[in-house]
Amino acid sequence: MKKILIVILITLILLFIIIAVLGKSKNQIHNDYIAVFHGGIEEITYETYIYKEDNGHSNYGFKYINVTISTKLWCSTENNSKITKKGTVQWTDDVFTIAKKNKAYDYVKLPNDNKTYTIEKFANMFLMN
Repeated sequence: MKKILIVILITLILLFIIIAVLGKSKNQIHNDYIAVFHGGIEEITYETYIYKEDNGHSNYGFKYINVTISTKLWCSTENNSKITKKGTVQWTDDVFTIAKKNKAYDYVKLPNDNKTYTIEKFANMFLMN
């Protein structure tokens, strides 16, 4: 009887570990994004990650992930990040609409680039490509 309980206990522990690992990978922000829109101030900030998506047509669609980031405690340097919405859009204009609705409409950062771009500057660059 003891052996059966030990086997059940080990099985449950392994099951919890597998669920935890799968849950984390599903909620990760992947680093193949083409741009990140940022907004908010201090205690609560918002980000919209934009990904290019091949939709099988001559044009590309876009995937997005909206994230809300808040400090764990008042004036804390530790943050809680929460994915608030995921989706796809067809048109480049929709990317800006999604970011604006997510309150991530102050500036844009590009991967592997230390520069900060205004929304207007990024719109000119983005809509030209």
